[in-house]
Amino acid sequence: MPLCRSDGGGIAWEPYSEERLAAALASGAPVFVDFTAEWCVNCKAYERLVLATEPVGAKFREKKIVPLKADWTDADPVITRALKSFNRVGVPLYILYRPGEPQPVVMDGLTTGVLIGEIDKIKN
Repeated sequence: MPLCRSDGGGIAWEPYSEERLAAALASGAPVFVDFTAEWCVNCKAYERLVLATEPVGAKFREKKIVPLKADWTDADPVITRALKSFNRVGVPLYILYRPGEPQPVVMDGLTTGVLIGEIDKIKN
């Protein structure tokens, strides 16, 4: 599976698919899904100010998080279905799956502190 580009912070994003998400979750790995679009101004701001920072990238590496980028630029029907499963009709949306927890953490926006705090709850 091809990797998406790595932004600052060194996160090597993989393209989102239902199969990749299921495989990562089945392996017991933590997973972070970034629902985004090229035309989404808020998405681009969160990417630049939070996701592309070294502290966040370091936490992703430390906790071995599988990073999936759900690019909704062209209204992909698979991503639309995933958004609807979280009762959302658009982006940005950020989902953190922590192993051993029945429900993922759902975030409509991000700050570095909140994201790192949620990541730190992952048990190694």
